[in-house]
Amino acid sequence: REKKVGRNPKAPKTSIVIPARNAVKFTPGKKLKRLVSE
Repeated sequence: REKKVGRNPKAPKTSIVIPARNAVKFTPGKKLKRLVSE
């Protein structure tokens, strides 16, 4: 995920930078796609 500017819910006037993070992306395999389509 890319970095973005967020707000602190307890102090909405202050903005903080949320750093970039790695996120897991799920991609179904051929076997799972075949089982779901049946």
